[in-house]
Amino acid sequence: MMERSIETGRPRHARPSRRDGIRRGAALRGPLVLVAAAIATVAGLLALRWYWRQSELFPSTADASLSAHLVQVRSQVRGAVIEVAVRENQQVRKGDLLFRIDPAPFEARVREAQANLAVVTADVAGDAAQLASLEAAAEAAKQRLLASAAARELAQTLFEEEQRLQAGGAASPRESAQRQADQASAVALEAAAKSALAESEGTLAAARARIGDPKAEAARIDRARAALESATIELGFATVAAPADGWVTAFDLRVGQVVDVGETLFYFVEREPWWIEANFKESQLARIVAGQPVRFTVDMYPGAAFTGRVESLSAGAAAAFSLLPPQNTTGNWVKVTQRVPVRIAVDPPPAGMPFRKGTSVEVTIDTTAAAGGDRAQAETAGSRR
Repeated sequence: MMERSIETGRPRHARPSRRDGIRRGAALRGPLVLVAAAIATVAGLLALRWYWRQSELFPSTADASLSAHLVQVRSQVRGAVIEVAVRENQQVRKGDLLFRIDPAPFEARVREAQANLAVVTADVAGDAAQLASLEAAAEAAKQRLLASAAARELAQTLFEEEQRLQAGGAASPRESAQRQADQASAVALEAAAKSALAESEGTLAAARARIGDPKAEAARIDRARAALESATIELGFATVAAPADGWVTAFDLRVGQVVDVGETLFYFVEREPWWIEANFKESQLARIVAGQPVRFTVDMYPGAAFTGRVESLSAGAAAAFSLLPPQNTTGNWVKVTQRVPVRIAVDPPPAGMPFRKGTSVEVTIDTTAAAGGDRAQAETAGSRR
């Protein structure tokens, strides 16, 4: 029954119950929740789209490390170390002394090679002088033979003319006898000249056979000179200097240690250039081209950012150059996303922040800043995606 007011006698409305309030609140919250969920979904999709687009335009990877030229310092001669001029992790300049091997054996070889070169040079010069003297003697004997032959022909002519005159009674017997004696003497002189020439030529031939080809003599000098140069080079190898500016590392060389040829003694990290070996996923390479700017962070310098540029992309995935490259001919093949090395040239670091070889970095490439034709190539590749 409807209650009435005591004062007015009018009907009095019943108060809303708590259950009714809850129903009305639930009815109001339903649409609000749906709207909020829709807004959150749209915001999430937009954020996901933005993140995907940023990842596409600015690909990044933490699978990267700093690298520099690492030189294996090896001995090129065998000997005992007599001086060590550096210590572990010391920074040196190009040409600075690293260590020295006992030079005494190599100095002795240089002196020996110098003496041998002097002996060979003197021998060759003496042989050349002797050969020239014998050739001159043979030529003189040949000229004497020609002169004696001419004298013999003249004496023969005069003797025959004297014979004709004597037959006609115009010459005395004494003159005829003199002409005959002159003719006989000329014949004897010619025979002696022939013998002397034969002897000179025999001596010359024997000397040539002993000395050999003049080119071979020159080769003897060249061989002795090369031996001296080789000994001098080995002497230079006894002193080992820094090949470039950089740091000595993994150093454990001591005075008195005997080193062998080709033995790796320690390592040398060159001060520059520095670069990054960044291994990007193959799905990130579509927009990456040489020349694009790079920003990277180094784990050992938190909060600091460094810059560089893309230098080149590898011609193959990293796994293709491993000791045991993958073989995809098996029946149980599973597709795995490959990583391709990207070489990044880095700008010099600020003072007080030296780079360290092999340290971890995180790289981000700005693919929107490709230069020239590379920009068009990057944009085309991005649009295709």
